[in-house]
Amino acid sequence: MRKIYLILLVLILFIIGCSGGSQSSANVGPDRTPFRGGDIGLSMEFLDGSPPDEIFDNKNYPFGIVVQLENLGEDEVEVGDGFIRVTGINPVDFGLSGQSDLERPIPAMEGVKKNFDGTIVDGDQDNVEFPGLNYQLDLPGNILQPRIRAEACYNYKTRTATLICIKPDLLAKTETKEVCDIAEDKEAQNSGGPLQITEFTQQAISSDKIQVSFVVSHVGAPNDRFFKLGTDCDDRVTNVDKEKVLVTVTSDVNGAIPKCTGLQESNAAGNSGFITLFDRVDRTVVCEIDISAIDSTFEELFEVDLEYRYFNFIEESVLIKDVGGSNP
Repeated sequence: MRKIYLILLVLILFIIGCSGGSQSSANVGPDRTPFRGGDIGLSMEFLDGSPPDEIFDNKNYPFGIVVQLENLGEDEVEVGDGFIRVTGINPVDFGLSGQSDLERPIPAMEGVKKNFDGTIVDGDQDNVEFPGLNYQLDLPGNILQPRIRAEACYNYKTRTATLICIKPDLLAKTETKEVCDIAEDKEAQNSGGPLQITEFTQQAISSDKIQVSFVVSHVGAPNDRFFKLGTDCDDRVTNVDKEKVLVTVTSDVNGAIPKCTGLQESNAAGNSGFITLFDRVDRTVVCEIDISAIDSTFEELFEVDLEYRYFNFIEESVLIKDVGGSNP
């Protein structure tokens, strides 16, 4: 009997423990954040065997290249937003007329979606195909084509949402605990994408003005690049559109629009413009909000969009084998 009692006691404690754990998880679980997050926009892979590991010379091995795309971020890529191109080979050597035969538009691709209950809907997957390749030359012996590269160049956006504290008299002190704290670091919630806001700070600079500072960082792969929205992915040192990000504060506080400093090509309201992350080093943006018309204390969303042109690539080596003979 004592043994049965002990078993029942263990079961009850186990159930209570599981229940307590579920309650705790619900408070911090993924359904309580707006985005799934992640540091990748579009991912790329070569389809297995495309390109093949080995081909033959002298027009003896027709083949194609297929790039598999998946939208792992949370922005939608629309038709006309970008392209895939194959480089590293001479198109004429492979039976094509020129580089234009090795460039295709990126298809429309929905991003990852996070439902209200925390469940995730994966982003779209699609293939981009480059058929009709056939090595034309008659080689004197085997040769390794070290790089067949597929490059992606496309527009993308990261959305960020952060709760900031608003109250009528920012410098007044109270004896009771406030609804929220003015002077503290805040946690920025980012949608999936390779550029993100990694630090966020709020403080009062007068009785009716708030200063918000946030740091924009490149969190993607080291070999990836980014450019001014809508431009060509030109990585030459002389390109003035390299490493530029369009920053737009999309929210306001009861009609008060944040005014940000240090933005290039800023709009009239001062809440949108470009920043440059020289050598991909983090950049801080500072904004002020006039809350003189506020008459209550509350937390408000501070939302920022980061828009950019992103570039990433994959590579594959191909061995070209000499099968003898000569071109007709």
